[in-house]
Amino acid sequence: MSASEPIPFKCPGCETKYKVVSLTASPVEAKEMKVKCRRCGFPFPATDGDALLKYFLVTKRPLN
Repeated sequence: MSASEPIPFKCPGCETKYKVVSLTASPVEAKEMKVKCRRCGFPFPATDGDALLKYFLVTKRPLN
């Protein structure tokens, strides 16, 4: 598996910060994936074309 360079990503639901990388994977693996924000549960895209997207939590937005 090869990975892209990490890029910044912010959850649209709660602004929790992540880094995201894309990985090559088989279509069967990609079809089964469901990804969501660890803080608010907002659904994230699991794929981008033929690539899987992997999210790494950086920081949580403070609760108000």
